[in-house]
Amino acid sequence: MAKRTCSVDGCDRPHSARGWCRSHYGQWRHLGEVRPGPIVLKSRHPDRPCATCGESFKPTRIDNLYCSPRCCDLRNSGPCPQCGGLVWRVGDGPCRSCRYVADDAPHVTAFLGAKQALRECPEKAWEILEPGLMARVEVLESGCWQWLGALGGRGYPRIYVTGGHLPVHRLALEASIAKRLDRATHAHHKCANVKCVRPDHLQAVTHQQNLAEMLARHAYLARIKELERALTEIDPQHPVLL
Repeated sequence: MAKRTCSVDGCDRPHSARGWCRSHYGQWRHLGEVRPGPIVLKSRHPDRPCATCGESFKPTRIDNLYCSPRCCDLRNSGPCPQCGGLVWRVGDGPCRSCRYVADDAPHVTAFLGAKQALRECPEKAWEILEPGLMARVEVLESGCWQWLGALGGRGYPRIYVTGGHLPVHRLALEASIAKRLDRATHAHHKCANVKCVRPDHLQAVTHQQNLAEMLARHAYLARIKELERALTEIDPQHPVLL
């Protein structure tokens, strides 16, 4: 269905009220009549060049110096002295990615290399990733490789590299099987420890399989707590409860 437009001849603006566009309706309210022809809106301020890109634009305010929010963000930016990328505040040193790949964080280079190897030579991904991965984990008695770095919103391991955050457990699984997982495939923790990044404790499953296993595990744990409460009422000193 075609959108309704202004009924004044020569005006194709969207309808607002009484069959007219917003400009003609305002004209009728102020002058008591509607004049034929489109209304040309004049800017209060003349065109000026953008302070960043130099292109001419029509400012909406007298202190508007940039043609777009992007140019406004770039007003204090400059190239990174190490990689040539964009630094938002000149004088702060290298960009965020280069700061993470500094001498005090050499493990990040392994994650960057593994990410690239999965695209070009998947067979070498685990060989590149393993040294950097082991530098940021703690081996628990259960055999889990507990991640010591940053965690995501749901407690899953992640690390910042060029382009954003990477899920560490998913990258470890992809590197171990030398194959990239599609978006419909999840890296499931068989050990039920979301901080674990050991490939042997991970499994590629679908979303339905991952959800079904999680619900079954929660039901199993809930049943154990229920039995423990019942045993506490019968024998609080039972060895199982100690």
